[in-house]
Amino acid sequence: MEKSEKKELRIRMKRVRASIPEATRKEKAVAAMKCLLNTDFLRDAKTIALFASIGSEIDTAPVHRALCEEGKLLVYPRVLGREMVFAPGMKESDFAIGTMGIREPVTEPTDEIDCILIPGLAFSKDGYRLGYGGGYYDRYLTAHPDALRIGYGFSEQWNIDVPVSEWDVPLDAFVSDLGLQIIRRSRIICAAKINAKEE
Repeated sequence: MEKSEKKELRIRMKRVRASIPEATRKEKAVAAMKCLLNTDFLRDAKTIALFASIGSEIDTAPVHRALCEEGKLLVYPRVLGREMVFAPGMKESDFAIGTMGIREPVTEPTDEIDCILIPGLAFSKDGYRLGYGGGYYDRYLTAHPDALRIGYGFSEQWNIDVPVSEWDVPLDAFVSDLGLQIIRRSRIICAAKINAKEE
């Protein structure tokens, strides 16, 4: 039942996201980026994981450009079989088209990540997300629990009742064109204290 519920919700949320006019998506992406860049956890982070947007996903290219100007180290996901790693992706020559047709970094992987921006189709108020069904992010987050887990998308994707599986890993916050939704405040505060000590 849970599997079929997720399948039906994926179909519906793909339609919802695709129905947002392109011009509106661009406006919303700019609004979300402005909010994201104003968060303390992103400002304090040294290494940030982004995702290469595909289809009707929120565009992360403006975020990439802004964070490069701030001197952040940016890493992107690369799929290796059933697992996912993150590797630096700062310039075009760092990327190649991967097995799923998505731009992936060809550089050396790293696990030193402070904050991970995570895509999805739907996000619930208690931090659970509906991805595309591969489980790559959940497996990575389970093995690397220290990085902040930030969902990133459009407001239309927020506050959706998402079916939860035992292996699903909850997020710490969600950022969209409507602003920042903090889900697990204690983890956000803990990350801020750690960064303060490192400085």
